Amino acid sequence: MKVAITGATGFVGRHVMTRVVAEGYDPVPIVRSPAGLANEIVVGDLGSSRIAPEALRNAQCLIHLAARTHVMDEADPSADAYHRANVLGTRAVLDAAIEAGVRRIVFMSSIKAIGDDTRPGEQLSAESTPRPTDAYGRSKLEAENELRQRCSAAGIEWVIIRPPLVYGAGAKGNFERLIALIARHIPLPLASVRNRRSMIYVANLASATVRACDAPGAANRVLVIADTTLSMPDLLRIVGTALERPARLFPFPPALLRIAGRLSGKSAIVERLTNSLEVNSEDSFHALDWRPPITPGKALRETVASYREDGL
Repeated sequence: MKVAITGATGFVGRHVMTRVVAEGYDPVPIVRSPAGLANEIVVGDLGSSRIAPEALRNAQCLIHLAARTHVMDEADPSADAYHRANVLGTRAVLDAAIEAGVRRIVFMSSIKAIGDDTRPGEQLSAESTPRPTDAYGRSKLEAENELRQRCSAAGIEWVIIRPPLVYGAGAKGNFERLIALIARHIPLPLASVRNRRSMIYVANLASATVRACDAPGAANRVLVIADTTLSMPDLLRIVGTALERPARLFPFPPALLRIAGRLSGKSAIVERLTNSLEVNSEDSFHALDWRPPITPGKALRETVASYREDGL
C-alpha cells in the first residue's frame, strides 16, 4: 500500500514515516521544502499553495499531519495563521486527494478541538460535544468538519485522530522544560496538585495512525487516543526516577498557583500543570483493533534517556 504523508519531517511525522516502512508500506513524504527523503514531493506552504493531484496519484491512504501546532500564548494572536495552516492547508490537501482518488484520509487533529480540561470524574471521548477555547482548537475543529463533509460527498473514507499531550524524544514545550527543571534539582511547587492528565507516547501515536490507514472499524470515525493518565506529581516522580534525580516537589495551594499565573501572565502554563484533561480511549482502541505496543513506563524511560543523551 502506498501511503502519502504530509508533515513527514515533523515531530510526529518522523515516527509515522518509520512506522509506515516497518509495516511494509511505501511512503510518499509530502514536504514543505527539500528534506532529502526518498520519493519526497515538495509542495511549499500548504496554506497558500495548490498540491498537484499527481503527487498523490496511486496513494491508497493519505496521512495529513502538516499543521501549525499550538503555541502557549495567552493572547493567542495567531488566529489567521492557524486558519491559514490548519484550515486552508487541509483544504488544499483535500482538493488534491479527491482529484487523485485517494481511498482513505487519516487526519491528525487534537484533543483541543473538543476542549482544554475536564472536571473530576469526567473523561473526553469521540462523542464529547466540541467546545474549543482557542484559535488553535477552533481551526482544528473547522478542518475536521470540512474533511468529513467533503470526504463523505466524494465517497472517500476518513479517520480523525484527536490525541492529548504527545511526548517523546524531540518534544518541545512544557514537557521538555519540566525534565530540564528536574534534572537541575529545581524545587517545584506541585506536590499538592491532584489532577489527571492523559497523554500518549509519540511512537504509540504513530502506530495507531498507521493502523488507521486500513483498520476496517476505523472508517469514518473520530478516535481519541491516549496510552496513559497520570497526575502531574506522579509524572514528575517517574521522570525523576528515570533521571536518577528525584523530583523535588513541595506543597503549595493550587489556587494560589493559578493566581500567581495570572499575575505573571503565565496562566496557560499553570493551567496545563494543575488542571485535568482526561480522555477515554477504549472505543477508539476497539475501532482500530489495536493496543499501544509500548508501555507507559518504557515510553517515559526512553523519552528521558533521549534528553539525557542530548545533554539536557
